Amino acid sequence: SYTGTFDGGGHTITGLTVTTNGQYAGLFGCIGSGGKVQNVVLEGVQITSDNSSGYAGGVAGYCYEGTLENCSVSGSVSGSGSSSDVGGVVGSQWGGSITGCSSSATVKGTQRAGGVAGSTNYDATLTACYATGDVTVENDGTSNAWAGGVVGSNAYCTVIACYAAGNVSGTIHVGGVTGENFDGTLTACYWSCLLYTSDAADD
Repeated sequence: SYTGTFDGGGHTITGLTVTTNGQYAGLFGCIGSGGKVQNVVLEGVQITSDNSSGYAGGVAGYCYEGTLENCSVSGSVSGSGSSSDVGGVVGSQWGGSITGCSSSATVKGTQRAGGVAGSTNYDATLTACYATGDVTVENDGTSNAWAGGVVGSNAYCTVIACYAAGNVSGTIHVGGVTGENFDGTLTACYWSCLLYTSDAADD
């Protein structure tokens, strides 16, 4: 896990391509406790993981009690394994915070997919972030799956002043802001685009 501080200074990284069957995919595969990534622009990324339990994100595949701040992503992020957490900025955020981040990336996964984060868990905070890319979860409809414009699955976390403006589609739990909000708090958030689902929207 990366536990240092990476300050991009507002510079741009163009054409980052990661294609892996490893568990973590992104500019940083895994960020650990105390790690911080800030002030970086990622343009035209192509991030792909086919690990059966993969995490894929433009900035980080997985972030545990770390900080992501003022980062933006464009391009595409996808996970094709049977269980994947895929987000434009981060695949899965456990604790820590995401502030002032954005994504226009196309996001596609099989279990949890979100425009900013595939999943946020256990006291993470997501503040002043937005996503404008399309989000899709594709599976056979026999297992749980969540697609959200901002966050695919939000559990025990706080999402403040965030919005999404991309199409969101899936077969089970689909929402403009979150596909699932389990004991979490959403404040001053909104979504404005199109929703496609074969089941009732949760959000």
